Amino acid sequence: DYEKSLQTTGTLQRVVKLNTLSSNNPGLVDGIMYGIVIGKVELRIFEGSDRHQRSVLNFTFRDSIKDFINVAYWLPPKDLMIISSKFTIGDVVALHYPTVKPKL
Repeated sequence: DYEKSLQTTGTLQRVVKLNTLSSNNPGLVDGIMYGIVIGKVELRIFEGSDRHQRSVLNFTFRDSIKDFINVAYWLPPKDLMIISSKFTIGDVVALHYPTVKPKL
């Protein structure tokens, strides 16, 4: 089990497991994955059907020699512009509880 509970001085704490892609089945990863950004494209902005703008940032994340994720990060444009400005190719990033889908 990826989650352990510790009772310390009357409080319940959660211990999060660090994961690698090769150790997980597709689905929600219970924990945090660390890796290097090996590719990144500029964010794209779309008009949604409800007249609200949506945006996506795509980048490639590698956590080992063999494994990588093509990430699609969706947020409102204002929020995604801030996040996009905080990292570039070569930076180490953390993905918190990502949903992993297999390549078809």
